[in-house]
Amino acid sequence: MPNFSNLLQTIILNNSCASVAFYEHWIGMISPNILTPSIERLVIIETEYYTYGIVYLIKHLTLGNTLQYLHLVFEYPDNKYMHILVTLVETQTSVRSMILEVENGM
Repeated sequence: MPNFSNLLQTIILNNSCASVAFYEHWIGMISPNILTPSIERLVIIETEYYTYGIVYLIKHLTLGNTLQYLHLVFEYPDNKYMHILVTLVETQTSVRSMILEVENGM
């Protein structure tokens, strides 16, 4: 019987205790693709709370060639937003559809 996480195609993380626990377990793995080999869509709301390890996670998910849609939602265009944006560019990480949304612009 397969592990239920192998069947996950969409993951939406917010700042809930369950989301944070799942995220910490996920990035703690040697290869996040082992836990979610068929993920196609990743949405992270309140991305500010997930800045540690997020580019590492995204990079690993793109190596599996299944991640097609990435949506990161930030509250403000602050240093954390710029850090993630610059790191994604520096590591040449791309997904077919990438949305970096800012809810409260300056």
